[in-house]
Parts: sequence; C-alpha cells; structure tokens
Amino acid sequence: MTVAEQLEDLKFELYRLQILGECGEPVSGAIAAVNARRSLLELEARLEGKLDATHRKLLSATAPEGDYEVVFTNGRPRTVAIEKA
Repeated sequence: MTVAEQLEDLKFELYRLQILGECGEPVSGAIAAVNARRSLLELEARLEGKLDATHRKLLSATAPEGDYEVVFTNGRPRTVAIEKA
C-alpha cells in the first residue's frame, strides 16, 4: 500500500472509532493501536521524503526551479523567489 492509501485507511478507522466512542463503546485500546500505525506511517513518509523532520510540512518530490531566499517578516520565515534582473 502507498502512504496515501495507508493515510486514507487511518482516516476511515479514526472516523469509525469516533462513532463507536460517541455511542459509548470502549475504544481506548483501538485508538492506541491506531496511534502506533500513525507513527509507522510517519516514519514511512519521512523515509520516502514526503515529510520533513518536524512532521509539519509536506515536501515536494522535486526541488523547485529557480533561486529562492528566506525572508523574515514579523519574526517568521518564508521562502520567496529571487527575481532576476
């Protein structure tokens, strides 16, 4: 299964567990198992280069063309393309 397919499976499983939990069924053990599956999925995605080290941002499979620089605005970094003169 691809990482995307595994992610869809996790989404479905969490939704199913949410419904069961709302109906009063005990789901804590199943949620622990889903969390373990999520951790493995994050490792797989990181190995495939689809997650950075902080798990916050999806990385593209190819580097963008052109030159870029990091600019800080109000203390927050952002990447902008360098315009050629």
